[in-house]
Amino acid sequence: MNKKLLLSVFLIVSASFANWIDQNSTISTDLNDISFVDNDFGWAVGYKGNLLSTSNGGESWTPQNSNTVQNLNSIQMLSNSLGYCVGNKGRVLKYENNIWTPINPSETRDFFGVFLLTKTQDGL
Repeated sequence: MNKKLLLSVFLIVSASFANWIDQNSTISTDLNDISFVDNDFGWAVGYKGNLLSTSNGGESWTPQNSNTVQNLNSIQMLSNSLGYCVGNKGRVLKYENNIWTPINPSETRDFFGVFLLTKTQDGL
């Protein structure tokens, strides 16, 4: 019984680390979430409004202008040209055609998640 449990744990741990490679994000603050639309294009959000993008599968990251110092907590990209991220104090940003634009909801509480089911004209 112990040998089966040990083997199961070893296989699970081995599988968990099989495809992960450390990458340098070029920033010193924490990142909170990441969203990839395919094997190449992805975005990450984090503390102090940090927003990064990659077009080469994470080999290099480019800072994006979020126009906020609020922590960004969650991001979901629907395509290379459409996505949303949310953060503290009601911060909501929409990404469309290479530009991040603030959306001003009436809510001022912190947002910790965003999940979109389909592409919509006005988003959230």
